[in-house]
Amino acid sequence: AAGIRRGDVIVQLDGNSIGSVNDLRFTVASTAPGTAVTISIIRDGETRDFEVVLSNMDDLYRAAAVRGDDILEGVALEELNARTRNQYEIEDAVDGLLVTRVEASSPHSRTLQSGMVIVEINDAPTPDLDTARALLRDGANKLWTYERGNFAFNVIRVD
Repeated sequence: AAGIRRGDVIVQLDGNSIGSVNDLRFTVASTAPGTAVTISIIRDGETRDFEVVLSNMDDLYRAAAVRGDDILEGVALEELNARTRNQYEIEDAVDGLLVTRVEASSPHSRTLQSGMVIVEINDAPTPDLDTARALLRDGANKLWTYERGNFAFNVIRVD
């Protein structure tokens, strides 16, 4: 699957060797936001190249509201698109919201995992973030989820 993953080792950014986290920080900080760069990584012993566009922290904070970081405490959600379907290997027939991050301190960390798709909340489809916000209620909420080819019911509490 495409995309940079946790565990990948970045070894080059636009032809500049990266030998440490500080090298990466310096190289990224020296490049203007919006610049397209090639990142070389090592994954499973193989070198792979990815084209990415660098952003800045302000863009990340603005994107948090678009991603749905505010819907479930400690959980980042994102609407499915071609890139995320490919990255997480999600079948075209599955629709819903992708869980992209779950903080260890989240009250939902035992139920939700990165890569999981929330297909329904309380028996209603969740095609977008606004719908998810509207469907969640205080107390117990029933989720219909998809993960690695399997569907399951889960219950989460929202206070």
